[in-house]
Amino acid sequence: MERRLAEHIVSTNLFSHHHRLLVAVSGGVDSMVLASLLHTLSYPIGVAHVNYRLRGVESDADRDLVASWCKKERIDFHLLETDAKQVADENNEGIQVVARRLRYAWFDEVAQSETYDFILTAHHADDNFETALYHLVKGTGIRGVRGILPKKNRLVRPLLPFSRQEILEYARQAGIGWREDASNQQSAYSRNFLRNEIVPSLRRINPSLSENFFHTHQRFVGMEMLLNERLEQLTARYVSMQNGRITIDGSWVGNSAADVLLLHELIVDYGFSYRQSVQVHGALFHTSGQLFYSRTHVLNVDRHSLLIEPVTDKEERTVYEIDEQTTHVSMAAFDLHVASERVSGLTISKDPAIAFLDLDALRFPLVIRQWKKGDVFCPLGMQKHKKISDFLIDQKVPVVEKKNVFVVCSGEDICWVVLPH
Repeated sequence: MERRLAEHIVSTNLFSHHHRLLVAVSGGVDSMVLASLLHTLSYPIGVAHVNYRLRGVESDADRDLVASWCKKERIDFHLLETDAKQVADENNEGIQVVARRLRYAWFDEVAQSETYDFILTAHHADDNFETALYHLVKGTGIRGVRGILPKKNRLVRPLLPFSRQEILEYARQAGIGWREDASNQQSAYSRNFLRNEIVPSLRRINPSLSENFFHTHQRFVGMEMLLNERLEQLTARYVSMQNGRITIDGSWVGNSAADVLLLHELIVDYGFSYRQSVQVHGALFHTSGQLFYSRTHVLNVDRHSLLIEPVTDKEERTVYEIDEQTTHVSMAAFDLHVASERVSGLTISKDPAIAFLDLDALRFPLVIRQWKKGDVFCPLGMQKHKKISDFLIDQKVPVVEKKNVFVVCSGEDICWVVLPH
């Protein structure tokens, strides 16, 4: 494994012996093996460890193992101790999201202050496949399904060609100590569920699943490079900016799936979803004047051009008005279609993504905004008002999804609570 890693580092130009490397080490087998391999290969490394204090004495034991190894091998040891749960609670975020943000922000700080050239993590072939599978299940483009990049700016993942089984075998043969995080065996988190429940079943079909995906991953990386080249050409020829407004000349857009993909890649950085990109594509041919909203920008289809402007005021990022002439508003979270004709014999749908509103009872302009604490509404069929915060708990809306909940207001009344889907 030492020889293969050394060859992989050189052949892919990840880094050299002249670079200083900061290795993220949790105490698990993957990161302990990565640090040990690089040390054996005489690369100049330092070790960064984060103690999130999530598992009490177990977290402390992880820290002590890594610190002891660094002391024995005379390697610089950098430690961050933080209460991830407290930070998550204060920010109303999931612990996994908070932990990731904390560690990468701190890695960057250490790399800058201690003059490390690269930050290394121990992601391997199994991680890569699980990441691609997770993105595929959630919905993704080429970047998501291609998995983890081996090198992005100064973040490097040298172990991507190696499976977890190879890493385990090497650790046992080399006598490398590590600690197991019992929470990894729990399937409460989506990634753990894939790792513990789904991937083993897929491995029965193909025992070389992770290794084979590494070669598929390389092909996806190549496809992404080709896509980026085409995007650079389109941007240079058809995209312009003036006074903060982006104009995209859509004269090149045809009816192929490739054109929809390219169009999406041109507007995705402004917060627009693929679903919205499909709608924008259709509007270019049929509906001039249509508006599309993301959290940060508004897109106007003006004949065969797209006009994209940032929303500058903080409140306006989450507040949109609908007048009586509006027929369609598209946002990242949902679509709102307005039909003014009278309907007889109407059957109310139970689909939470569909709302039927009495036109005569509405007060225009309608306002779309994110929900906030203290909001109340009267659910269909009830006489009393209910707090939206309680409603979201009843609907089992995850904490991380609550920011994607919107309300449609008619005057002072909330007439629709739009749940994420």
